[in-house]
Amino acid sequence: MPSSADRIAQLEARVSGVFQSLSTFHYAAATLMLASLSEPAKVQQTVLGLAFNLARAERGLLLAADVDDPTLFTVGASRGVEGSGPFDGTRGLLARMRNSRAVLTSRQVARGLADEDALAPWLVDYWAILPLLVEGEVEAFLLVSGGKMTEDDLRFLTAFAAMAAAALNNCSLLQDVLHTERLERELEIASRVQTSLLPPNPQVEGFDVAGAMRPAEEVGGDYYDVLPGPDGGSWIGIGDVSGHGLTPGLVMMMTQSIVSALAMSNPDSRPADVLKVLNRVLVENIQTRLSGDDHMTLTLLRYYGDGQFEYSGAHEDIVVYRRATGKCECISTRGAWVGILDDIEDALETDTLQLEPGDIMVLYTDGIIECRNADGEQLDMRRMCRLIEGAADRSAAALCDHLIKSATDWMFDQDDDLTVLVLKRGLNA
Repeated sequence: MPSSADRIAQLEARVSGVFQSLSTFHYAAATLMLASLSEPAKVQQTVLGLAFNLARAERGLLLAADVDDPTLFTVGASRGVEGSGPFDGTRGLLARMRNSRAVLTSRQVARGLADEDALAPWLVDYWAILPLLVEGEVEAFLLVSGGKMTEDDLRFLTAFAAMAAAALNNCSLLQDVLHTERLERELEIASRVQTSLLPPNPQVEGFDVAGAMRPAEEVGGDYYDVLPGPDGGSWIGIGDVSGHGLTPGLVMMMTQSIVSALAMSNPDSRPADVLKVLNRVLVENIQTRLSGDDHMTLTLLRYYGDGQFEYSGAHEDIVVYRRATGKCECISTRGAWVGILDDIEDALETDTLQLEPGDIMVLYTDGIIECRNADGEQLDMRRMCRLIEGAADRSAAALCDHLIKSATDWMFDQDDDLTVLVLKRGLNA
């Protein structure tokens, strides 16, 4: 029977150990708070390192739930062992702990740990496995082994596990926020790049010209452009890439660059010639390089002067307001979409149209006429033509803004890009 002096010495040693653990615990809490602002790998290493100090362990693993399959656990950090994995969370000790969500020690397990258990090689000497819970679900396991843990050590370690789970969760939430912010910045940059490709001050000799685009997302898939041509002429384009968002926006930017390069390098080209080459490049880029299936409706027009246009390519009807009648005329566009077939030469059609002084040509994408109100009704061609006829005396910019605003007021929710390009021939042109 130990003497009174021995019992006092043992008590002093335990109290000293508790205070030492408390000091280490408070240090761990502060360290975890700072570590949670770091990358996930650093947080996992910090958690395991602090657990080592608290448990005076010799070996350890931190097993984190796989992002794609939460039943699998991969080694996030390891010490004193060669980490491997993944570990199946539906079998053995991990399955038992995922169900119980309780701390498990060697004293609580039957003496004969199954050799086939994936964790068997690490469970040497005294060990403990602690589940790290986030909102009641196991997000990770902390395994420490080989130390000389006391019951007090285990209590501190259990409390530490709760802090470690919070730190890992905070880190995950922070990474989500940072990822979202990075994505938003990237989309903002892409939007600025796309906007910079739109003609800032479109000009066609003898015409009042204005255009506007309002994408459904940060980056749109609509295309319009006005480019200078030889002898006072111009190139005009209007198109719509399937879908909307980043990939269609990329296709739109490719189209702008390709059309601009072809029109400027081949001044005698006709719209059908440009479309044939553009189509081949888009098929290669979209299908082979992007492994996508996007395509595009596109009409290219070339203005030769004196109100005469030549056009080719399938898109929406061209709407022409005739000053002589005060009514709109809808002119169909024939041909093939671009970006689907390798060769569209046989499908292309070439047509011409004439605008008289005071006539107005309106080019647009389907987001204008297909937008729906709360009752599911589309704005449709008939209503758009009435809007044009009622505002034909306005400038091109005012008419363009009027059409965009009317569509915006009509729609219940914008689910497609809105684009309008207006060319109004001067009375003296």
